[in-house]
Amino acid sequence: MLDRPDFYGEIYSPKIVARGRTLKLRVVDACCEAASKAMNLLSHYGIDREYDIEKHWRDVKIIQLWMGGRQLCQMDVARHFYDCEML
Repeated sequence: MLDRPDFYGEIYSPKIVARGRTLKLRVVDACCEAASKAMNLLSHYGIDREYDIEKHWRDVKIIQLWMGGRQLCQMDVARHFYDCEML
């Protein structure tokens, strides 16, 4: 969507920002759940630094906090879809 502003609209328009935040929320939640399941499946090997699962889980958690965290993303999405204004 960012590569085709002629088709989707301005890059930093509220519509594109809301869609990007929605996508970020869904993808990061799915990745976090998958990494947590993998860590649980491997029991004590899942948290061992010798394997990469713990590192991937930490990376997903950092991405989850990047650009404001979950609540800020939800507020941006709600602002767009419900035509709310910031005070």
